[in-house]
Amino acid sequence: MKRTIRSVIMCALLVCMFFATAGVSKAAVRNPRLNLKKLNLTKSTTFTLRVYNLDEDVTASFKSSDSDVVRIASTSDDKRSCVIVGKAVGKAFIKVTIKNKDKVIDTLKCRITVSPVPVSIKFSDNSVTMTEGNQGYIGSIIELIIKPYSATEQPVFESSNEDVAVINTRGLITALEPGTATITATLVSTGKKASFKVIVKKDPNDD
Repeated sequence: MKRTIRSVIMCALLVCMFFATAGVSKAAVRNPRLNLKKLNLTKSTTFTLRVYNLDEDVTASFKSSDSDVVRIASTSDDKRSCVIVGKAVGKAFIKVTIKNKDKVIDTLKCRITVSPVPVSIKFSDNSVTMTEGNQGYIGSIIELIIKPYSATEQPVFESSNEDVAVINTRGLITALEPGTATITATLVSTGKKASFKVIVKKDPNDD
């Protein structure tokens, strides 16, 4: 009886070891992938599309589905990345063909939407008031207006006084302590800016 139980335990351990090893081996295999599968690109701007997890003997070739919308400006010497340019407003995709010598082993796609260059940016108000310790997104506590409305470029945000209020890349403002800070939004494509003041009040519950 003991011998039978011991045999069952050994079999169970061997099965567990097999699946654990198989899991490690499977996890170790990394398939080729792009740095982005979807991209919003402003007209006349560039972006570098990269392929990761390629073996040394493998190359990638890049092709635009509509070169009038998105054009491939250049390809890196190692055939692992390319620079694309938004030529006109519209949609297209970049097809990446991965080869080992002359054999195609995989294909990848990045879907791209090219939007117009923003012509203006402004906030709906000159200032907002927040209580220390509170948070709020731009869009909920104040409206950001970028024209034309079809433009998809996201501005870069910064605070003039991060001891009073900070803002992250997604537009989340955190009020830290009483005081005043100016929040500025900048469109990288044109350099246009808009700003408003955050007035942080003391939390009355702290008294």
